[in-house]
Amino acid sequence: MSYERREYRDLLEQRAKAATKANQRGMQQAAQAAVPMDMLTHSEEWDYFLSQLQESVENIDKVLEGLHGASVSDPSFDPTDLARHKAMILQAATQKATLEQVLRLPKQILEKAENAKLALERLGDE
Repeated sequence: MSYERREYRDLLEQRAKAATKANQRGMQQAAQAAVPMDMLTHSEEWDYFLSQLQESVENIDKVLEGLHGASVSDPSFDPTDLARHKAMILQAATQKATLEQVLRLPKQILEKAENAKLALERLGDE
């Protein structure tokens, strides 16, 4: 089977686009949100879960920055808009605080499990 130059160029472009999409998927996976070191569990599954939560925290930070920026750039809010704006800020801040608490849970669970395991081993030795 022979190709015309145009067909060959089209085939090469299709392959390049497919390779680019595959590279983008790989880069997205590699660019997962960085979890603070003190929260890592050294368990691939838990750490993946934590990176997903950390991404959500970072997104909420961006929302909060935008909300605070809007209130600074336009201080002449209508009272109704001001109340709605304050409620949005409070909601975002509450979501962030909740996610930060959840970020600490996996390590706490694993530490408590290890402590319980050691306590049971000590009881078994007695």
